[in-house]
Amino acid sequence: MSTIFGAEYPSSAISLARYAQLINYQDCSFFGVNNPSNNVYACREIWTKDQRDMAALSLAEAQDEIELELEYFVEPKWVTAERHRYTLPLLTAHGSVIAGGIKKTTSLGAAIAVNHAADPAVITIAGLTITSVDCVKIYYPDTDQEIIPSDMTLVAGTLTIEIPRCRLVDYDKLDNPIEGWVYDTISNFQTTVDVKCIENDASTNAVIIWPHGCDGACSATGCSDYRRNGCIYVLDGDIGSVDVLPAAYSAGTWKTSLTGSCCGNPASRVEVNYYSGLQSLPRTVEQT
Repeated sequence: MSTIFGAEYPSSAISLARYAQLINYQDCSFFGVNNPSNNVYACREIWTKDQRDMAALSLAEAQDEIELELEYFVEPKWVTAERHRYTLPLLTAHGSVIAGGIKKTTSLGAAIAVNHAADPAVITIAGLTITSVDCVKIYYPDTDQEIIPSDMTLVAGTLTIEIPRCRLVDYDKLDNPIEGWVYDTISNFQTTVDVKCIENDASTNAVIIWPHGCDGACSATGCSDYRRNGCIYVLDGDIGSVDVLPAAYSAGTWKTSLTGSCCGNPASRVEVNYYSGLQSLPRTVEQT
């Protein structure tokens, strides 16, 4: 879920921009913009926010039902603090495990200017250290409402993003009138965006838990859990089979420890954090 106008907004693996393509709808008509070129398309009725909201909700609900049946996510997601009995191996609740880790969000630029000199509009950010556009996401400023680009390139640390103008309706004008916003009036469109890198942080994998410690070597008190960090080794990602081993993370790598007990007592539980789901959406799923 994301939020728009202070309320939760459903999200799914199929964005509204992609949905418009699937139903052969032109961007401008779909996103509430009155563009003279709309007339050359068979599907040209201007959609309202209510219609787009209903489509987004239907897509999200359909995805929930599919994932419930499949028992894995159709797009990568993070699962945190999922509890299990400590066994080797263990099966995670969701299949298609990619790696252990938690979600990491890094700002690449806040309120970055959008250049509307041409369509698609262009956003440029220089001096970046990322090595791929795979993690890049674009949002309306200070929200988690995503804007879908048509193209992104990264050359020598400079990121160039292209977004069709009609996908950039001003945040305060997302609830468009029935006749749509005028395409040639630039004030109808967003002038700044936030750009972030959303990626997996492998430094946090798991916590192995003993019911209590027995002395100072394991815990300061015997009346609380004793916990140690652990790393996740993916045995069979498709079915979610993993080993969780006591380990410490340093300088970008995990170093395991052979000590899997506390004062001779085996661990009882484990909390796992992992990244799982299909890394590309098959057309068969997309069309379901």
